Amino acid sequence: MAYRTSRLDRMGVESPEYSSAFVGALIAGALTAFAGFFYAPARSWNPFLAAFLGFTGGGVAGWLAIMGAMRLATGSLNRFTSGAGTYEQTFSYEESLLARGNYAEAISAYERHAAEGTGGATVMVRAADLHIQHGNNPKRASELYRAAQTVPGVSAGDHLYATNRLIDLYTGPLANPDAAVSELRRVIAMYPSSPAAKHARTALVNLKRQLRSESSD
Repeated sequence: MAYRTSRLDRMGVESPEYSSAFVGALIAGALTAFAGFFYAPARSWNPFLAAFLGFTGGGVAGWLAIMGAMRLATGSLNRFTSGAGTYEQTFSYEESLLARGNYAEAISAYERHAAEGTGGATVMVRAADLHIQHGNNPKRASELYRAAQTVPGVSAGDHLYATNRLIDLYTGPLANPDAAVSELRRVIAMYPSSPAAKHARTALVNLKRQLRSESSD
């Protein structure tokens, strides 16, 4: 059974961060709204307007503070401030080749960047995706996904995405269920509390059941 990623999986272990920050922002907004409403009369301000401004300002400030603290703790502040998925911006020539249908040239261009280390794991993942989508070369795609997993400083999102795509390949065209089991265990071990780990546990049980059924036949 192939493991299919959900929207939360693509967010990776970052999805709990957003949830925690949202809750924290609500609490911060509520506290500042209460303070604004309580102290507004002493300054001859409209208490309801003060509460509204306090909730809005406190909520935004709380969200930014919590996200910044969590990203600093996980070493991903640069990704938080610069954004993710920027290959269109950084590699516009390669993307223009794809837009014109020059798939082989685009794949070669991304392969050169991957070999040179330009763009890190994100470019390796992009090249691997293109090998699947337009190159009909799942073996080379798996090599690139594995390489992306080992790039120093690889983001959680890129690592998790590469791992999930490897699971798809091992349970699909590469027909290597033992390797798929290893990758599912990797997801569970590295991201134990993430939605991806929950799906991986279910997929692992189903895959083991399938392998036992095939061996008994």
